[in-house]
Parts: sequence; C-alpha cells; structure tokens
Amino acid sequence: MPDIHAIGIDLGTTRSAVSHVNADGITTMLPNGYEDIFTPSIVLFRDEERIVGREAERRLEFETANIAVEPKRDMGDSYYRRTIQEKQIPPEVIQACILRSLRNDVIERLGKNYHAVVTVPAYFDESRRTATGNAAKMADLNLLDIVNEPTAAALAFGERLGYLKESGEPNVEMNILVYDLGGGTFDVTIVRLADNLIETIATDGDMQLGGADWDSRMADLLRRKFADAGFELSDDDANNMRLRRLAIDAKHTLSSRDQATVRMEIDGRNIATTVLRSEFEACSRDLVERTAFTTRQVMSAAKVGWSDIGRVLLVGGATRMPMIQELLTSTSGIPVDTSVNPDEAVARGAAIYAQYRLARKGVATFARELTITNVNSHSLGIEGINMATMRKENSHVIPRNSPLPCVVNRKFVTKMADQKSVVIKVLEGEGKTSDGCIPLGRAVLRNLPPGLPAGHSIHVEYRYDINGRLAVRGHIPGYGDQAVVELQRTRALSDTRLAAWKTVVCQDGGFNDFHDALNELLVDDPFADSDPVLFEDVSQVPLRAKSAEPAIDFGAPLVASEILKSDQPTEKSSWNLEPELPRNAAPAAKAKVTPRATTRRKKKSGLGLYILGHIIASAIGLVVGYYLLVLIRPELDFLNLFK
Repeated sequence: MPDIHAIGIDLGTTRSAVSHVNADGITTMLPNGYEDIFTPSIVLFRDEERIVGREAERRLEFETANIAVEPKRDMGDSYYRRTIQEKQIPPEVIQACILRSLRNDVIERLGKNYHAVVTVPAYFDESRRTATGNAAKMADLNLLDIVNEPTAAALAFGERLGYLKESGEPNVEMNILVYDLGGGTFDVTIVRLADNLIETIATDGDMQLGGADWDSRMADLLRRKFADAGFELSDDDANNMRLRRLAIDAKHTLSSRDQATVRMEIDGRNIATTVLRSEFEACSRDLVERTAFTTRQVMSAAKVGWSDIGRVLLVGGATRMPMIQELLTSTSGIPVDTSVNPDEAVARGAAIYAQYRLARKGVATFARELTITNVNSHSLGIEGINMATMRKENSHVIPRNSPLPCVVNRKFVTKMADQKSVVIKVLEGEGKTSDGCIPLGRAVLRNLPPGLPAGHSIHVEYRYDINGRLAVRGHIPGYGDQAVVELQRTRALSDTRLAAWKTVVCQDGGFNDFHDALNELLVDDPFADSDPVLFEDVSQVPLRAKSAEPAIDFGAPLVASEILKSDQPTEKSSWNLEPELPRNAAPAAKAKVTPRATTRRKKKSGLGLYILGHIIASAIGLVVGYYLLVLIRPELDFLNLFK
C-alpha cells in the first residue's frame, strides 16, 4: 500500500493554504493551480461555473452580487450574511466550495491517497467546529481531524526548533505565547513546549476581530481623505470593493514604509492622496487595545507573567503590521519571534498534526513519541431546574480551559413519575442562566424503563474530545443500556440535507447546477423544519436568519473577565430533567399567551410608561420655568400663584 499523504489545511478567513509532509518528513507548502501558495477564500457563483480563489478576487468589483467573501465569519449562522443571486446559502456550503477547490489541488499534486487535518480558531465554539466538519464532508474531503490554529502553529514552531526530532539533545522546556491575528479572527494562546509534549494551558479570543477590521478602518480613512479633497465617493458595492482593495494595498505598504500614496479614478479623474502610518495607527488604536486586553486576560487565566514566557510567536498575516509588533515588544519586553512564516505556520503545523494522527492509527511513522493536549475555549453545561428556587440554571460541567479530552459524569433526577423520556439541554458559555448561554442542542433520552418514580437518578456523561467536538450520553443505574440518546443540534444541518448539499458541491459546476441538483433531491427529512432550508425565496425569508449570538457581546475579552471571578461549578444533584414535549407542543402554563402576544403587551406597556414619563417631565419643567420667570418679573405672575 502506498504511503498516505499527511495534509494540513489552513482554512482562513481571507485566504487559505495547504501543506503536506514530504518523503523526508519535512513540511512543504503545496501550490494551487495558479502556482500560488495562498488561495483567496472567495467564491464566485456564475450560472455555469463556480470559481474559487484568485480569479474570483479579480472579479470583486464587477460581479459583487455573485461573490461570497469571508464566509468563515458567518460559520455557525444559518445563512451567509447576504444573498448570492438573490438566494440564501449556509456559510458552511461556501466553505465547502473552498475546501473542494483545495482538495482538487491536493489530488492533482499528490493523488487521492491522502488524509487531511483542517484548522479552526481556538475560540471557535462547538457549533462552528461542527459546521467546519460538515463543510469538509460536503467537499468530499478525506477529513482526519480538526485542530486549533494555535496548536498547529506551536507544532510548526516545535519543528523549527527541533522539538519533534527523534535524536538530539533534550530541548529546554518553555512557555510560548501564540498571538494569532488572521484576516477575520483573533486568538491568543499559552502553550507549554517540552520534549514529547505540546500542552495548551489557556486560550482566549475574539471571533469578530481580524485584519479585515483594519482594512475597514483604512477604507474609511481613505474615503474621508478623498472627501476632504472635494471628491465624495458614492456608497455602492463597486466603489466599496475598489476602496477596500486600495485599503489593503495601503495597509501592506505601511507595514514597511511610513507613508503610502493611494490613487483612485473618481468621475473620470485620477485622484491621489497620501496616508501616513501614524494616521492609520491612530484610527485603529482601539482595535490594537482589544487584542492587548485579550492577551492580559488569557495570561491571567493561565496564571503566568511575562517573565514566564520564553517566546512570543506571531501567527497570521495581520501580525506584520508594525503597531502589533510594537505593542507586544513594549508590553512583554521580549522580541517577537518570526522564525516561522506567520502566513504558513498554521498549515505546516496542521500537516504535522495529520502525520501524528496517522501514526497513532498505525498507518504512518512519526519522528518521536509526542503528547498533544488542548483545552476547551468555552464552558460546557446542562440546563436544569434548581429545586430550591425552581429556576432554570446552567450547570457548568466542563469549565473553560479544561484539558481535553475530558469526560465528566453528573447525576440528575427525573421530574415526574413514570417519565418516558428526558431532554438534556446542552449549553455553551459562561452564564449562570440558560438565557446567557448558547444552546448547542438537545440530548433526548428515550425509552426509559416504565414505572420510574419522580426523582429517580439519571447519570449523564459529557465527553469533550481533543478536537472540540461534543458527545452526550445518558445512563440509568440498574437498567443497563435501555436509554437511547439522540443529540439534536440547534444549528446543524441534518444528515439528509448534508448529503443533499454534498451532491451539489461535488458537481464542481456553477450556480445553475445548484438549482438543478436541488430540484432532483426532494428529501424526506423528519427534522427538516428545524434545519436551515437549502434555498429560499428572498421575498418570503428574512435576509439573515436569526442565530444564537455569543453569550456576551464582543466575544472573549468580557467572557474571560467573567471566568476570572473563579466561580467554580458545584454538584447539583437536586436538579431535575424535564420530559420531552411532543414536537410543536407548548407548555400548558403558557398556552393561552403566545410569545408574540407577550411581546406586544410588553411593547404596549413600555410605550405607555414612555409617554407618561414625558408628560410628567414636561409638567415639572413648566412649573419650574414659571417660578423662575416670576422671580425675575413678578408682574408676569398672571396666575397669582406666588403673591
């Protein structure tokens, strides 16, 4: 049997890259069909063809309505942020198109005998990881595993320093800080590096912060400069795309020079303006501070200071900005490490991890024994009812930054006698109540033994694997394995729809093929009403489907500050689990008042209080005004109130 190629895929927000382990055991970047190492994460949907990468990027200004950019930022949502040819597409389908293109490049260069590891930001929650795995399935990628980007970068760094070599002197143990600022996401992770060990200690991040935000600030700065020169740019898609392209070029120039000249054709005239690095840094200072805040938080969570950090490793193209390097150098007192190309580190490390996983499966060799541990970036819990307060609460069963894989068993009790099933509501987040967390799904235990009394114990096993994927199981002591568990994810495509999308994506055709294939795939999916629809008429569906948002606005920094309060989870054996309600059924206590009616009443009540408040404030203002007027001009007291 020929050797299996170990492939690493950095599925980036703005561009993606592929690496593999060559015959000498060294990682090598794999060029695409254009002989480029990097493929822009952009998809152009034409009627007869689907174009990924450089050619799609060139058409941004001219076919904006047909192009999807940065789909990674929408992972976990039901739909991509805007319509494509007036249709809504799940973001994982767009990611699948990118992975399909990368897969074809791998097969063209190395053949079909490969296994790939795909990277995700460390701060991706479980639903986004699931969506990434689904994208790989839709692309028909031989997916071996998913790994965190900082872990992959640390592996690439370990390869560079010789930690992964079988022979040689023992290496010095050190803590490294991986500062990963990519095109659309930001992570900071503390990793302990030693012989035979790569251990993640703590991680934090911001899902809505990346190089694209600096691009937007530069575009706004250029728009203001052109306006000051008397040239107002219309706010249309074509101009916005042109301005963004110029902004990216200017940002890159300012990484090596103090000023950049930007030229743009406006109303038939070539207009030039100059941007200083100091101006760019001033208008994006708050973005830099957001990364600094997250860095401080994760170091506090890891219980380390700068004196405990041996290296500061830069990952992601946005770390080339001098303002980032100056921040880290001045804060830490440690020169930043760029010995591994920031743009290539994640892909190379993913290939190393693929080789490691293949060796664990016995189908490849690895240079030396190696232990790799990750941590979970979000706390995982279960919703239960506290019998003391009768309120729904979130029981943190696996706190964030717990070493993975992790298995936790908790004991709960049934709510009523002869209960036939129970619903375990799986939550992710730091909140104490279910409302403050992201619902991951429902683990439904069916076929409970008849005659169970109220308060009978049920043991729940919560398994969180090293790749950040979740499994939930239930067990009733003394009754064997009679309980059957189904994990119905809140925001995941069903297997039926996943298979349908795979057929569409793997046709390697254009937008018409999407329609033609879907017309033929009339699926019979019993849970279709809970899944994102494949295609919807925009006139009937909101532009963007509502999805669960992060537990606290602005992502990790505030979440991190909450966890630092050291609120440790406690055993709540007095909690109970609710029975499963029939589909579409509502609790009896709420049957007379629908959520919409409740909302209307709240709105009416709020409006009445708003009007009453204004009336009272106006009356008080009139009295005070009249009193002051009479003090100054007593003869104007025509009401005779102060005589």
